[in-house]
Amino acid sequence: MENSSLKVLAINSLPANGNAGLKMVLGVLGTYVIPVPTLLLSGIGSIPGHERYAVPFEALLKGSLALAKRSGQSLIVYVGYLGNAQQAGVILENLDGFRDIIRFVVVDPVCGDNGRAYVPEELIASWHPLLLRADLALPNLTEVALLSGARGALALTQPEEYLSAFRQKYPALECIVTGVTEGNRVSNQWFRADHRQVFAHPHHPSYFSGAGDTYASLLLFFFFFKGLPKEQAILKAGLAVEMLIRYSVHLGSPDLLIHSEFRENLNALADA
Repeated sequence: MENSSLKVLAINSLPANGNAGLKMVLGVLGTYVIPVPTLLLSGIGSIPGHERYAVPFEALLKGSLALAKRSGQSLIVYVGYLGNAQQAGVILENLDGFRDIIRFVVVDPVCGDNGRAYVPEELIASWHPLLLRADLALPNLTEVALLSGARGALALTQPEEYLSAFRQKYPALECIVTGVTEGNRVSNQWFRADHRQVFAHPHHPSYFSGAGDTYASLLLFFFFFKGLPKEQAILKAGLAVEMLIRYSVHLGSPDLLIHSEFRENLNALADA
């Protein structure tokens, strides 16, 4: 049963052009979201000539949490793209200050993809204390490698070294490592304690920005708002992303698209 007092306080970037960040979170979760942008962009990072615009992040985050507390909300805090390394400290301070209304913390340590980093070194380092605070982390394989200290050319076709190093660095952290590609399959791999479970899906050669934001939002939808067991939520979030990728490829779109019937499809998938 869905709980109207449960909200997702989503901390992420908000682009005008292109589909990623808070646009995808809102597209999946709609009015369940309390959006707190870390920065505004004229376009996603892959669009040449895009520009970044600062926001009063510290005041906005604290003010949003204060209003949520006053309204009796119970929060899942989802942390995605950071505008700068200092925002990590602001988030940690507010996680402590509003711990009485925060039910769960999900951290997607956005710092790279496809074998390369796309943020400065200090921002990569800033994820460490947030990962120690997280109830669940959602790094992709590139981020696993970067957060474990790997630099230079990353051998993503041989993921075990990076996965092992990350698990040694964060042995108590429950995480789902996304985008582990092996041949014509791509998997999301769930790690908790000594448990590892692999959820494999067909690999599509097309790359879409925002797929990670979409996966995280779908996972929260199935687990917290539809009440599915975590194993089923992980599986169905992956299936739903695959559905959107197929739809976007079919239309020849450069962006990952969420079509108007998607919520109806999600409810059917949750009940299947």
